Amino acid sequence: MSLYLLLLALALTSLVLTACGGGGDQSASTGTAAASARIHGFGSEATGARAKQAEATLRAYLGAASKGQWAKACSYLAERVQKARAGVAKSRGLENENCAAGLKESAEGLSTSERAGLEETDISAVRVNGRRGYVLYEDASGVPRAMSIVSEGGDWKLFAPFAIQGTPLESE
Repeated sequence: MSLYLLLLALALTSLVLTACGGGGDQSASTGTAAASARIHGFGSEATGARAKQAEATLRAYLGAASKGQWAKACSYLAERVQKARAGVAKSRGLENENCAAGLKESAEGLSTSERAGLEETDISAVRVNGRRGYVLYEDASGVPRAMSIVSEGGDWKLFAPFAIQGTPLESE
């Protein structure tokens, strides 16, 4: 198994366990509530330059994705995520085996209006603990979401291996 596929499998397993809380008996709603509570209580609220840079990264990524600027959108993703997206493109036999091709394919399930609305976000908080964190926001439809972030080289990068948008959360 290639390194890309291994990283992809590990990230998917992590995402599934986080979303459902890891318990086999929990309903999807309970799992979402548990994940929401963990994210809202994660670390502490970032302020100042750290918060502004994380917010700017999310806005720039969603703006690029909304316009179909896939290479630009990839530049806001963590290096591991870029490699995973390229691995997806390669495993699916896409003409271009790079992050942009993998990201574009992931977005194909979004309607034109959904993609256009990606950059319409209302950021409510940035939660951080060391080099990891979440940007909490509402999308254009008012759905609360969280996008995972990680610090790379002093900059916040998005750690969204499978989603164009952040993980949906339950309202507090």
